[in-house]
Amino acid sequence: MLNRIHCISFSHKRAPVEVREFLARRRDDLASFRAELCKRFEGAVVLSTCGRFEIYVATQNVDQYIAWGDFFGIDAAFFDDYAVCRAGQSAVEHLLMVAAGLDSPLPGEDHILGQVRDAFLAADEQGATDPLLSALFRAAIACGRRVRRETGIRQLATSYATQSIEILNGHVSHDESVAIVGSGSLAHEVALGLRVCGHRAIEIVSRHEQRGRDLAKRVGCKWHGWNELAQRLSVARAAVCCTAARQPIVTKDVMNGLQLPQCIVDLGMPRNVDAVVRERCAAFFDLESLPGARALMSDVLEGAKKIVAQESRRYLDWSKRRVAAHERLAQGALVNRKSIEQGAAA
Repeated sequence: MLNRIHCISFSHKRAPVEVREFLARRRDDLASFRAELCKRFEGAVVLSTCGRFEIYVATQNVDQYIAWGDFFGIDAAFFDDYAVCRAGQSAVEHLLMVAAGLDSPLPGEDHILGQVRDAFLAADEQGATDPLLSALFRAAIACGRRVRRETGIRQLATSYATQSIEILNGHVSHDESVAIVGSGSLAHEVALGLRVCGHRAIEIVSRHEQRGRDLAKRVGCKWHGWNELAQRLSVARAAVCCTAARQPIVTKDVMNGLQLPQCIVDLGMPRNVDAVVRERCAAFFDLESLPGARALMSDVLEGAKKIVAQESRRYLDWSKRRVAAHERLAQGALVNRKSIEQGAAA
């Protein structure tokens, strides 16, 4: 029964943001998309966020080849380039890792757990989930909550932000410009922390306009679009880069000979700043060079992965018991039918 679960994933690890945005726009009416999926599968949940576009389905045919391109009108080669397909236990473990925040650019970011929950509730209210998918998403939500409750994973963003602010305080005055590149949870932590410390010349540069404007409003500063990235970096005294980009966003070609900030803190995973720019920067810091960052992440991730393994086994055991119960019911029905047939023949 476990092999009935299939998942296709477009995430920051393999698909650039342009691909994820293209898929989200192509299927912006998720209710109708789920309904379309449910014509072929027993259940379907669609997880669409800024960092990933994923589809989870349950099917009776465990050997079924899913032609995902049919649902998008896209050539299969597109999926070979950007997607990861999973089935069975691999799909289960992936969803639990996602809900736990272990598949995010910044491990432990809080938004993804709420997004997993909202994706499940939307599908459940529509009647698009079967018992297997419903149990899986409930297990993922419970796993995410356990990881956040029982490990220090929530402290990662705060810790990185705190250490970044300490570095910036040593390199720029409160009146000098600091550009924050990104608009996720880490960007929020850094921006708000800088404001509390008294920095008055903060700017937000982000690809996502609404999130960037919302952050700028909270901090009381200006937001700039992605097309202004190089310009804003060239006039900033310091910069903090914390995006989910799969490839470096601050490169030699992007800067095109423009002046670099005196100090750059790169909190991207993978790094947002390429090697050439790093060498040119007067003061460069990344996650590996932040005091204690590597040790903190190692301890937190080890504990979180143990919880994911425990919750995966719990779900697998439940699935096995469900299979056994169905087999007993089927066997009982067969015995009863044979008894009735034999009685009728007598």
